Amino acid sequence: NAEYMGFACQPSLMCAPSLLRGGSISGVDNEQQIGAELLRIRRLPWAKHLLFSLLKGRPVIVLAEAAHAREVSLFVVALAVFVPGLARCVFPWLTRELRLTDLADVRLCGLSKAVRLSRPLRAHATVVDFEAEELTGPGYEDGSFIDELIGARVDWLDPGAYLAHVHLCFQSFGLLAMQFYYLCCVGLSPCWLEAGADLGWLKTALRPKDGALPSSRERPAVVLAHMRVLGQDVDIITHLVSVVRRQQVALLQSMRLEVGFESVPQTIRLDCARVSVFRTSKPR
Repeated sequence: NAEYMGFACQPSLMCAPSLLRGGSISGVDNEQQIGAELLRIRRLPWAKHLLFSLLKGRPVIVLAEAAHAREVSLFVVALAVFVPGLARCVFPWLTRELRLTDLADVRLCGLSKAVRLSRPLRAHATVVDFEAEELTGPGYEDGSFIDELIGARVDWLDPGAYLAHVHLCFQSFGLLAMQFYYLCCVGLSPCWLEAGADLGWLKTALRPKDGALPSSRERPAVVLAHMRVLGQDVDIITHLVSVVRRQQVALLQSMRLEVGFESVPQTIRLDCARVSVFRTSKPR
């Protein structure tokens, strides 16, 4: 609820010399605090794999002891920046057992280790062990989106500046997803355009000829290649497009039924990608 989300954004009082468990933050607003938490998260050795799972729509579950509930809540609230779609998919701290059907509503959550996490859930979700500082999930090895988001080449000193950088990256990803959606997913074949339409935002190779976009079974792959969306970044764009489609369906249903977005259920997406275990190296 809103009250608990407000609590989750308060400074952590349990400081620990760990990359995952950052120190307390005081005297800053929520935006600065979340930016500071993101700066700590980006220093995790498996940060890129974590962000990849979130951006491709694979559920992420952060397991922790109850003593670290407050820290996990801040961790999850900060990571919520990378969850496309409706905000109700993020739960800072849960103490009940999750079922496979819960993946229709949960994209990111903190979960107490006091409850059991079933094998099917472990197979279809990325699991972060908060105390052990390890991640079990698919790796991100082929792409450029996540490296751009992390901004490893820049020494970010201001949390607000890094948060602004993240939003700028999302603007870029969103533009690519919008182009791909309207070129390949709207379902108009051929896609007729208004006379004199301004297509300056489209790459020359993707601009229509004779007033209509070309029709081809390979067109999605060709479009993505021209947009230089390659490797595992294709999974990210595909998920962003699916989010747009679901939100448009929700909007149409809300207009017909005169209900809000919250009454339109999510769909269960099972991610069967091969997973690996990524650990934080401990100093000797």
